[in-house]
Parts: sequence; structure tokens; C-alpha cells
Amino acid sequence: MKTVMWRRFTLLECPACPVIINSNGVKKHRPRKTSGLLRGGDGIQKDYPFFHTGYKAPCEPRSYFNKQRGETLTGFTIINFPWIRKRLYALGAVFFMALFVLTSGDVWAKTKGEFFIKKLEFIGVHQVPIAAVKKGIVTEEPSWRPWIPHPVFDETTLKKDIKRIESIYRDYGYYHAKAQYRLQKDLKKKMVKVKIMVDEGKPTLIKKIGIITSEEDGKKWEECFLKAISLKIGEPFKVDTYEESKERIRKTLANKGYSDAKVSGRVVIDKRHYQANITFTVDPGPLTYFGPVTIVGNKEVKGHVILGELTFKEGEVFSLKKVYESQQNIYKLGLFKSVILRSLGAKQGIEIPIQVAVEERKKRNLKVGVGYGDEDEFRAQIAWSRKNFLGNLRDLDIAFKYSSLIRTGTMDFTQPYFIDRDSNLGIHFGYDREYLESYTNERISSQVKVGRNLARNVEGFIAYNLELNRPVGIGEATIEELKETERGKFYWISGGEIGLRRDTIENSLDPQKGSVFSVFLEPAIFLLGSGVDYLKGVIEARVYRRIIPGLTLASRLKLGFIQPYGDTKEAPIFKRFFSGGSNSIRGYPFQEIGPLDKEGNPIGGHSLIEGNLELRHSMFRDIKGVAFLDAGNVSRDSFNFRMSELRFSAGWGIRYHTLVGPIRLDLAFPLNPPPERDMSLCRFHFSIGHAF
Repeated sequence: MKTVMWRRFTLLECPACPVIINSNGVKKHRPRKTSGLLRGGDGIQKDYPFFHTGYKAPCEPRSYFNKQRGETLTGFTIINFPWIRKRLYALGAVFFMALFVLTSGDVWAKTKGEFFIKKLEFIGVHQVPIAAVKKGIVTEEPSWRPWIPHPVFDETTLKKDIKRIESIYRDYGYYHAKAQYRLQKDLKKKMVKVKIMVDEGKPTLIKKIGIITSEEDGKKWEECFLKAISLKIGEPFKVDTYEESKERIRKTLANKGYSDAKVSGRVVIDKRHYQANITFTVDPGPLTYFGPVTIVGNKEVKGHVILGELTFKEGEVFSLKKVYESQQNIYKLGLFKSVILRSLGAKQGIEIPIQVAVEERKKRNLKVGVGYGDEDEFRAQIAWSRKNFLGNLRDLDIAFKYSSLIRTGTMDFTQPYFIDRDSNLGIHFGYDREYLESYTNERISSQVKVGRNLARNVEGFIAYNLELNRPVGIGEATIEELKETERGKFYWISGGEIGLRRDTIENSLDPQKGSVFSVFLEPAIFLLGSGVDYLKGVIEARVYRRIIPGLTLASRLKLGFIQPYGDTKEAPIFKRFFSGGSNSIRGYPFQEIGPLDKEGNPIGGHSLIEGNLELRHSMFRDIKGVAFLDAGNVSRDSFNFRMSELRFSAGWGIRYHTLVGPIRLDLAFPLNPPPERDMSLCRFHFSIGHAF
């Protein structure tokens, strides 16, 4: 028998702290020293000073929250029986272990004589987030998972929690809030129901915000600071918002050259009249400038390459914002594992020397991967990349992929700084062979693309495409439906492409907030030698919103069209739209939504509409549950987006998060399948990565 102990810590990050970006593109704080994490004990929320590498002044105190909980588990020893009987004994052991864990709360209650918490209920909590109250107390709420034992009840701890709740309310501006508790005990089962009642009272509102500064132009500074802070007159006074406002003032000054600014504050609470008067005292200090820049850690990458990514020059007025932007620019080169910009201390109180510390990645990289999906079945990939190919930041990537649906080989060459630092040149060559239900297509493709960063998180591109397509393996019924698609014929596609994309997602593997909007147009025209004339366009929007901690709403809308023109009456099958399957409308077979030939094979269409809603909920550690609703359709005609013809599906699924993305298992049900088609009542989908 062994006792397993664990702790849970919550770090509240300060938005103004310098950051380091690691190899996964995730922003992380890099401490120089800390006073240590909270160990053992009462689980009370406490503040600890936290310093950052390269900056003189410490960051505002951060909160670490600690909870300890013990669980007793009993192990089983399974004797090595003959292999015929071994599995039966193993299954029996698992069954009795599960039965033991599920009933462990009652077992310990009887042996120890302790009470266990059956239910923890909060009454009257409206103005303060219930999650903040639960996180700020030590008494634990029973888990909804039946295999986890009920927490032990301790009335002494509960009395302290009542005081903690009142303290939490004071932090939110409710200085007259009172909390009390009521117990309902079951002496036979040794269980107790805990009710915590809160009388919130009236909030303390902000009456006045004053700014005291030593600068001559105090009125101008006051207006600037009042715009920067999140405190507003007439709103409840919150301690966290007050501390955040002080940091925003510091950040505002640091972006205007006052890197050594000092900000203090004073709050006078009038409990009798429910008012708060706030005064900030600001000492900007001397105006500072960027000093000389030194680079350490670079071995193969030339210094001028790194210096070219800086958004500031020696002698310019210091700006913390430019330091962040420079750090991100250097990391986006893809040549470094980590990038740190640190100040080396002000020189004579005026110049701030900057050190750029980098750690280089390997220039050559070989990746081999295998996987499985219910649609493409076994899949494999091998990719080789060379960073800084032939110098001057050029990249070369060669990749081969295999699955039951497609086999590809590609080579991509990228040249940053094609025209200026915001533009890049891409050259692509590829061969692929698609094996789909209605047809097989061979394609040789090439593309020359010029991309440009138009604004923060906004990219645009213009490209020229040249393709040679040869559809093979097409059934006679499909050829009868699509008059301009011939088996074995070579189709030259020559045309342009233009696109725009705005991406504000922080974590592409598991997005929880942000959005992606993209649009592209692909005109193919005979004047450029194309054998097919058409205009193809796709608009897609994806939005992710965190409703509450652990609950994310994901949504997606996609519209597409193809308009043939000139001598082309309809688009060939390899350019048409298809829908249905694990990444679109999950209740329907792969690509089988929309027009079919007389043998039931999908032939695609000239219009596409797809919409998806997903509710993603954290269940246990790396496991998430998902409920979803999909809708969409494919039409023969261009610009035909009839809502009355949409096909719907719904279902739920499980996600297990790994380093390469979530492993996905979905169960989907078609809600309104076509009456003339015989379809399965449900469909299972197994793959890696979110549906969108």
C-alpha cells in the first residue's frame, strides 16, 4: 500500500514581463531568481516576488496557489498462470480494483471514523466568479469522477475558508460581504453536505482617480495614463485591476523611453459611503535611449542577419514594445531554439546597452512519421529540411507522403527578404496521385509565390500556378454526368492565385481563443495557356472562444465557388468541391454529400457551404470531451448556397492531447440524410488533430 501526494499550482502571469519564446513558439517567462514555490500546509494564497532576466526592476508579485491531497491506492500482484487463463485473472483483478476504488470513500469512512464531503454548495455568489471562490479556499469539492474518493471534511479548515471567502470578496470591492456555512451530516454513511451562504452586500465604487507626476506637462501625462489603465470611475474597485493598472502605467512609460519609471499608488476606502479614492504617484525618471547591441550564442548565423530583425537602432528613444517585436522577429526566422533580449544596465543613466542571446537550432532536420485514420488508413511521411540553405536565410524542404488516399512528393524553396524584410519568395514543385472513390488523378504542379506581411497577424500573397493533370480510373457513370471530364486526358491549368489571411490563434495544436479568416481566388485563363477557364474562390472563418476555464466554443464557416467561363462549361472533376467525412460533415461518408452519378459515386459540385460548432470541455488531465454539430452541402450550380438543402449531423467525441496534437475519436449521427440513400445510423472517426 502506498500513498500518492500531489500539488497543484496556478501562476498568474504579468502581461508586462519580458518573455522568451521557446522552440514550440510558446511564450514563457524566464526567471532570474524566485523565492521558491509554496510547500505543504494550509493552501492559502500568497504572493512571492518574481524577477526576470535582463531587467532592473522586479515584476509585480505573482500568486502561487497550492493544494495538497492524499490518496491511498492498493496494488495487486498477478501470479503468472498459464497463458490460457492469464487474461481471465488479469481482467478479474482489474474488476475488483475498480470496485475497490469506487467504494474506497465509504471504506475509509468506516475504518477511520472521519466524515467525507458529499456535496459542496455555494449560495448567493453572483458578483464574484464562482471559480475564483473555489480556487481560493482549501475545502475541496467532490469530483464528478466516481473513481476519485470524496475529500475528507475538516470543520476547522472550513471556518478558515469562510474568512478567505470574505477576503476574496474584498479583493473584488465588496468590503461588507459576509459568509457563513451550514452542515447536513449523515451519521450512518459518515458523509456531510456543506452549504456556504454569502451575503455580498453593496460594492465599493471608484469615486476618484488621481495622477501625481513630477513632469511639467502633467496634464498630458494624466490623460495618457487614464486611457491606459483599466480602472474606471463608477465601477467596483478590484485589487487585481488596481495592480494591473500600475503595471500598465509602467509599460506606457517604458514604451515612451522611461525605462526606469517608478509607480506607486494609494487607495482610500470609505466603507461608510461605499467609495474608493485612488491616487497614483508617477516618477518617470530620466529619458533613456537604446545603446550598443551585442549578440551572443550565434555560431553559423551571421550577426548582420540578427541585427536586420531589430526594430530599433542605437541612439533611438527606448521602447519596450520594440524590444518585444525584435524578439519575435528573430525567432520567426526559424533558426533559433530560444531568443532573449536583455538590458545590460543603463550607461550613465541615459543609454541602455542591449544583449541578444540566441541558441541555434540544427540546420538539417529529418522527420519520419506514421499514423492511421479511418479515411486515409495507414499513412507515413518522411521530410528533410535545410535551414539557411546556401546562406542568406534560404530554406529548402523535401517531403514524401503516403496514404490510401494520396501519394505525394514535394520540394519547396523559400527566400525571405525577397524585396524587403516583410516579403518572401516561395518556389514549389510537386507530384501527387489521388486515389478517391470516383476517380484517380495524377498531377505535376509548380508554383511561384510572393508573400508579404501586411499588418500584425495579416499576410497576403500573389502566385502563378502551372499544373498538368491527368484523371484516370473514372467510371462510365461519372463520365456520362461530367461531359468535359475525359479519362486519360491531359489538362493544362495555367493561372494566378491571390490570397489574404489573418491569424490570431496562440496555440495551433489546441486553439482556445483567437480566430482565422482567409480568402483566396484562383483564376485560370486561356491567355496564359490554360486548357480550362474558371474562377475559383474560397472564404473560410474559424473562431475560438473560451467561455469559462476548461470550456471552449469552436466555430467554423466555409464557402466556396467555381465559375467556368469562355469555352469551359463545367469544371473538371479534380477541381470540383466535395464534402463529407471526418473533417467536414462527420455524420456522412467521405466526400459523399452533394451530387452523385447513377451508380452512387460522388461527382462534386460548383458550390460548397460548410459550418461547424464544437463545444470542447476538459474532463481529466489531457482528456477532453467534445459535442459537435455539423452542417453543409455541395451544389451543381455556382453560387448556390441554399440553406434549405443543408445536411446536418451531430455527435460527441474524445480528445487525448499529445505533443503532436490531439488523438481524436468521434461518433457522429446524420440528422437528415437523403431519403433515397441507405446510410449507416452512425459513423466513427479516428484521427490525429482537431476537425478544425
